[in-house]
Amino acid sequence: MSSILKQHNIVSAIFLLLPSFSDTFALCSFPFIKDVSFPRELFIFVVFCSGMDVKAYLRSMIPHLESGMKLSKSKDILSAEEVMQWSQSLEKLLANQTGQSVFGNFLKSEFSEENIEFWLACEDYKKTESELLSSKAENIYKAFVHSDAAKQINIDFRTRESTAKKIKAPTPTSFDEAQKVIYTLMEKDSYPRFLKSNIYLNLLNDLQANSLK
Repeated sequence: MSSILKQHNIVSAIFLLLPSFSDTFALCSFPFIKDVSFPRELFIFVVFCSGMDVKAYLRSMIPHLESGMKLSKSKDILSAEEVMQWSQSLEKLLANQTGQSVFGNFLKSEFSEENIEFWLACEDYKKTESELLSSKAENIYKAFVHSDAAKQINIDFRTRESTAKKIKAPTPTSFDEAQKVIYTLMEKDSYPRFLKSNIYLNLLNDLQANSLK
C-alpha cells in the first residue's frame, strides 16, 4: 500500500472514532497515527478542538492526500525535544509559536486567556509602524487595559493609569510596563500549573512514546 493510501485509510479510521469523543484531546494517544507526519497546525487542531471541527478539517485534507501532496515538511513536525524545552522557562515556551498555541489553550481552560492575548498583542505592537501606533495602542487599551475592557487584564491601578497616560503619545514601549506585569503573573502562576497539566504532560508523553516506535 502506498504511503498516500495509508494516510487516507488512517484519516478514514479517525472519522469512525470521532463520534465517540466529546473532546478529541485523547486522539493523539492512538498508536495508529505514529507513522503519519502531521503538520504543527493540524496537530494542535486535532488536540484542542471539537470532534466535528476535526472531522470537517480532516475531510478537507483528503483531496490533498489523494493528489499526493505532502501534509508537511520534516521541519514543521512537533518533536518531543521541542516540547521538553518549553519546561525550561516561560521565555522558551513563548518563543515557540506552537508553544504559544498550546499554552493559550491551557489558559483558556482556566479562563485567563486574556493574559497571553495581551502579551502577544504587545509583541505585535512593538513592531508597528509609527503612523499606526496611535490606532493600535487605542485598540489594545480598550480591549485589555481599560476598566471596562471585555478582556481586562489583572494589573494594579498605578500601572493601569500609567499606561493610559502613555498611549496619549504612543511609542513602541507604551505597554512595556503592563506587559511585564502580565508576564510575571503568567510566569509565577499559570506557567507552573501548565507544566503539571494533562494538556502538557499528555502531549509530551505521546510524542516521546511515538519517537521510540
